[in-house]
Amino acid sequence: MIEQYCRAAYQRLLVDPIINALPANIQPITISYCAGLIGLLLIPIMYYHHGVLAIFLLCLSGYLDTLDGSYARLHKKTSDWGCVIDIIMDRIVELSAVIGIWCIDPAHRGLLCLCLISTMCLCIT
Repeated sequence: MIEQYCRAAYQRLLVDPIINALPANIQPITISYCAGLIGLLLIPIMYYHHGVLAIFLLCLSGYLDTLDGSYARLHKKTSDWGCVIDIIMDRIVELSAVIGIWCIDPAHRGLLCLCLISTMCLCIT
């Protein structure tokens, strides 16, 4: 619901200038893979208690997630496979965040992480 109010300004101010500046020969799926790879970095970053860096990487991964679809639509490079990879990368980032949270204090965060994974499963069902 918040996205309905913020998406147009976010798109105009933060996404459109970048997708217009990127070369047209980049494949959107490459941006999706970068978003997933950056999301995977959350696990070691959180394990070593670098919270600010983890938040930055999570935001960067999310930004790339919006950038890939916008870029694909602008350059008419949308595909079913790209949509599948985008969804898979989203789940990888989510699970990496949960595993990273668990790594901070496994003895006391297990139930929290189980609840987070359960809500993720419900959301995608």
